[in-house]
Amino acid sequence: MPTPFLNAGVQSKYGDALRRGRTFFACNSAIQALSVNSATATGLILSNPVTSGVNLVLLQLCIAVASAPGAQSNMILTGTLLTTANANTTHTTPLTVKNALIGTSGIGAGLADSAATVPTPAALRAIGGGVIGAAALNTMYIRDDIDGIIMLAPGCVISLQAMTTAMSVVASLTWEEVPV
Repeated sequence: MPTPFLNAGVQSKYGDALRRGRTFFACNSAIQALSVNSATATGLILSNPVTSGVNLVLLQLCIAVASAPGAQSNMILTGTLLTTANANTTHTTPLTVKNALIGTSGIGAGLADSAATVPTPAALRAIGGGVIGAAALNTMYIRDDIDGIIMLAPGCVISLQAMTTAMSVVASLTWEEVPV
């Protein structure tokens, strides 16, 4: 018997993807230091396996800043734009990926880590929320509504990193998996 929620008319922006069990998220399980635009990435890393058969459509990134950096810094999303990148990714500290349809056991294709070695990353997107400076935080919480403007093809990797000076955060990333 289907879950009543699955038959209900969901009116959220992502209702259809949620109903179909195609929306997933990962979150750091502890405060995590962000690497500084490095192939030895720490923070929040999402990769799409070469053989996944899906594109990962990024929906939302949420960041709770845990410590002020030693100097002025900003956060960025970095990516490896090669479709063979995932084959060269070393998954050091995997995170648990969860289906956003809470109460279901659907498993997605995307792999999340709090530490991984990735091929040379390139800066892709600045994370808004103001400049974060030494011993001061302009904001403690940042939400970036990516809303599908970035999509990871099979084999690609994206990560949250610091631009110039390391800082610590707790972050989560939500995405939809769409067949290629």
